[in-house]
Amino acid sequence: MELIKVDEIQMPIWARCPIANGDYSGLSDEDESTVLEWLHQLYEDHSHVTFEHTGDFSEFEPFPEFGLGCDCERVIIWAEKPSAVE
Repeated sequence: MELIKVDEIQMPIWARCPIANGDYSGLSDEDESTVLEWLHQLYEDHSHVTFEHTGDFSEFEPFPEFGLGCDCERVIIWAEKPSAVE
């Protein structure tokens, strides 16, 4: 499986655990909905996605990928390269 770089984003720190583990219990209903909508759009565009956590954290990012301004980590999103149609 060959991967291609899809995007490089500022992911809210509070979203890391729900995205990685599927555990939304610590989030408000609004935050859960925000994350789920973002993931839905991502998986609509790409069937297999991998998140590369860079360890590059910002103390405050006014415009993260989704949600309100907060502490973030730079994350690279990789997806399976579409196979060529013959």
